[in-house]
Amino acid sequence: MSTPEIAVLRQKIHGLSAKDYASALRTRLPDTEIAVANTPAEETELLRSVPIATGFSMSTAEIKAAENLDLFGCVYAGVGHLDLDAFGENGTAVTNASGSTGPTSPSTFWGQCSRMSAGSNRPGDSRTETMAILPGP
Repeated sequence: MSTPEIAVLRQKIHGLSAKDYASALRTRLPDTEIAVANTPAEETELLRSVPIATGFSMSTAEIKAAENLDLFGCVYAGVGHLDLDAFGENGTAVTNASGSTGPTSPSTFWGQCSRMSAGSNRPGDSRTETMAILPGP
């Protein structure tokens, strides 16, 4: 099995289980390998290798260990609970689900991933209203 591109963290998302959230993402991204860990140890391993993770939060230690993480998709509207300095030091962009609800979180996340891959939402881009883009070190 190859390294997944997206890790869905083991957190409930507006009442939606991580497995259901991953399933919704797989429907929208059929050519993308998406993984959900079953244990904290598996999640730690996933975070070390994936370029994209999504969930409610990541601890500072998890952020620092996620050396390949380019994007964290927070499933809640705010990012005040996240250690944005740690994400910035890690060179990880952060997006959130502002304006979406539980059932539409996968669509919002998918849309923001698409915008990122198309080169949108970089510092200075006027379309960054839902993104907290953090410069690398």
